[in-house]
Amino acid sequence: MDNADDDDDSDANILCELQTLLKLTGQISTGGSAKVLIQSGKCQLNGVVETRRAKKLFAGDVVTFGGVEYSVDVLVSETNYVYKPKIKKVKPDAKIDEFGNKEFGGRFRSEEWRAERKEKKKAKKYKDGEWKPREERAGSA
Repeated sequence: MDNADDDDDSDANILCELQTLLKLTGQISTGGSAKVLIQSGKCQLNGVVETRRAKKLFAGDVVTFGGVEYSVDVLVSETNYVYKPKIKKVKPDAKIDEFGNKEFGGRFRSEEWRAERKEKKKAKKYKDGEWKPREERAGSA
């Protein structure tokens, strides 16, 4: 089995991402210009063209662009850059209404907003003091 650490996302070993490294060199000033450079295939990682901007770089990797080779571990230590892994937000569970329907696909809504929406729905449903079928409500809106 091949033991390549190509896509190993162990946060402890990651030094930085490719787009960040290009900005650390000082030759690229913005993330947008780093994106263009990487996606146009003008950047190499360990001698192979790399087009993934967020490619994780590890100690021992060598990045080449503009005819210059950069050792990842040396450049990161010189600039005192510290990699901070991105933490994904946890989506709240969808609330289930009294009819068993998921409310808005699970997007967060405050309890105050929920109560207000429930009252609006109720008012729309029972317009003129009596309940109206959906077909009639849709025609009057």
